Amino acid sequence: MRVAIVIPAYQAAATIGDVVSRARTVLPDAQVILIDDGSDDGTGDEGRGRGAVVVTHPRNRGKGVALRSGLARACTEGAEAIVTLDAD
Repeated sequence: MRVAIVIPAYQAAATIGDVVSRARTVLPDAQVILIDDGSDDGTGDEGRGRGAVVVTHPRNRGKGVALRSGLARACTEGAEAIVTLDAD
């Protein structure tokens, strides 16, 4: 089963690396998709550095839109099951 983990994030550079690493430990075969929702603190770089696929919004659009972007990406990538996590 193809599993995706979707994590919407805004200004979460301090915590996102640990969240992505722990998610990958629990579900090592899952694709981790981080939605950097307009952050300017390096959130996307932190997630990318831990192996997440990063979808970037140029400006903050809110958690709902970020979740929709992540779910759409997961479906496009063929996910059969999707887990969502908070960035902290």
